[in-house]
Amino acid sequence: MVKVGQPNVWKPKAVVVMGHDPKKEQVIFLDGNSLNVTKENMVVVPRRIHARLAKNGWLNSSNEVLFAGIKWAELLYAIKEFG
Repeated sequence: MVKVGQPNVWKPKAVVVMGHDPKKEQVIFLDGNSLNVTKENMVVVPRRIHARLAKNGWLNSSNEVLFAGIKWAELLYAIKEFG
């Protein structure tokens, strides 16, 4: 947590670094270490994509599987919205 305002306004460091809305998006730490808060180690995805990755067990996979799963989920939701 980092202090972003007075008095006692705190936000998670990942939210400050990535600048995303935590109500709509989720941060995935590529090395699995949530204390390693660098832009190179984080990917921001919509919550529904994150839920699909968790359901399929791809969150703790290798980075190649994780990125393929993100693209697969994006394609899945694009097809659902189109059809």
